[in-house]
Amino acid sequence: MAQSTRNRNRAFFPLTTHTAHARVGQGFGNTIDFDLDRVIPDKSKSLADGAIEPWTKPRYRQLAIEMRKFARTKLIPVDVAFRDLTPAQRNAIVDGTKTRATKA
Repeated sequence: MAQSTRNRNRAFFPLTTHTAHARVGQGFGNTIDFDLDRVIPDKSKSLADGAIEPWTKPRYRQLAIEMRKFARTKLIPVDVAFRDLTPAQRNAIVDGTKTRATKA
């Protein structure tokens, strides 16, 4: 990834993981600033082996399960080192999809 820090709204990353983000006031709203080098500190690990550090914690187990389901639907291998995923695959894991289900 070209940048280690991104300003994005990520559905997968838990907002209580204070080691990986900081809230920055932006007028009427907040921006969450993630340091991806802290979220994914060891890019030689696969998604299955805990590349996404916050999700190695028991309290975020469900998020890790959701990520694996997401990866399966997008044909992203979970047994390959994170650094060896294609840029599009890494972006999909980090950013999710642009479409979201809405409740009627």
